[in-house]
Amino acid sequence: MTIRMNHQDLDATAARPLPGGPATARNDDMSRFQRGRRVLVLENDMILADELRRELENEGVEVLGPVATVAEALDLLRSEPGPDAAILDVFLDDEVAYPVAEVLRKCGIPFVLATNRLAWTIPRAYADVPRVEKPVDMRRLARALAGRSARPEGDPA
Repeated sequence: MTIRMNHQDLDATAARPLPGGPATARNDDMSRFQRGRRVLVLENDMILADELRRELENEGVEVLGPVATVAEALDLLRSEPGPDAAILDVFLDDEVAYPVAEVLRKCGIPFVLATNRLAWTIPRAYADVPRVEKPVDMRRLARALAGRSARPEGDPA
């Protein structure tokens, strides 16, 4: 699987507003996604998943899913072309998203953990992974996928 997103590409487009919209701070952050990027969404709350899907699509992002299970996410990862990035709800109904995170990590695909749980619930192996609180704030998400920390201030983990 080839990786099509890199920090140089993201930085080069950060100052350009999205076509058809004003040059707002939100658009500057969201332009880091770049139109046409493919983002896998793993979220078991279908209301949150649909809201996230709509917001991402409004910014020109192609959404893979959303899917609600690890098996569905792994199936999408096997598809070609694969995602450029992923947003993973950590705690699903009867499972956790870490098997998907491991595949993403091995493939070099950037991902963000989305959760409303406390930092200590995330294993140390994922302490370096950007985290956003649910419901997902698009500006924090954009910064996290661009490689900047999305953790709330004062949150050490």
